[in-house]
Amino acid sequence: MVKEKQSLLLRVGADIGTNEMVLPFLHNETWVYIPIMDQPTHFPHTYDEIFNSNFKDNHRLSHFLPNYQKNEKPHYDPEFWNFTYGEPLKDGGKYSQLKRLGKGDYLLFHAGMYSLNKNEVPLKHWVSTRIVEHYLIGYFVVEKLIEFESTKIQTDKKFKLGVELNAHFLRKEEESCFVIFGSPNQSKLLKFPLKITKNGDNVSPMNLIKELKNRGLEKISRRSGSGNWVPVEALDWTLSQVKNDPGYSHPFSKEELQDVIYKNKNYH
Repeated sequence: MVKEKQSLLLRVGADIGTNEMVLPFLHNETWVYIPIMDQPTHFPHTYDEIFNSNFKDNHRLSHFLPNYQKNEKPHYDPEFWNFTYGEPLKDGGKYSQLKRLGKGDYLLFHAGMYSLNKNEVPLKHWVSTRIVEHYLIGYFVVEKLIEFESTKIQTDKKFKLGVELNAHFLRKEEESCFVIFGSPNQSKLLKFPLKITKNGDNVSPMNLIKELKNRGLEKISRRSGSGNWVPVEALDWTLSQVKNDPGYSHPFSKEELQDVIYKNKNYH
């Protein structure tokens, strides 16, 4: 019997609780990917050192954040260089959901955004009257899953296993971690995110656009807690909408980031 593919939808990216804002969605239908703030980490760059490369104005990520956050460092998880997503080994919540996935299943990522008009100054803090829409920003096609009892493993082994760029393995504090690896040839961070909420729907439950709601998914998580299982029909429709997306342009290459991290003596 052929196993029916599963897909899990998770919320990621900057949010009101962590960063006092959500992601900016730009007038040219592109967006700015801003991860949440991290704990003490060996990630080499602060928000103020990272340029947004997805639109021509090329602002630093700190341009869109409250001023006090500019020297904080981002938590790139999921990361779309090696295509990994990590979650602490704790029963319940996302871990219990993630371990049900298998090879060929889908892990979908969505984020809250506010629209930023052409000549508008970005919000530096949350404004309660602002309308938040939710967008699909990327996805993994699951390739494999590995449980790590500790994130403190030899640097060369991290590189060999492909977890050297995952935020959990860059943290200074040790933790156990469950890692999902996406297929590099099939997974993608989108250049043009797909809206999955109705215009002006700013309360829970967030009703999805008709194509998704009619297929059984009636609400999505507003915070980065447990995810939502997506019906097969809704997954098929969603993938059909983003199959030609050219992909998000990263502010630095995988090789550049690997080189900086590998040369950081504190990381070893």
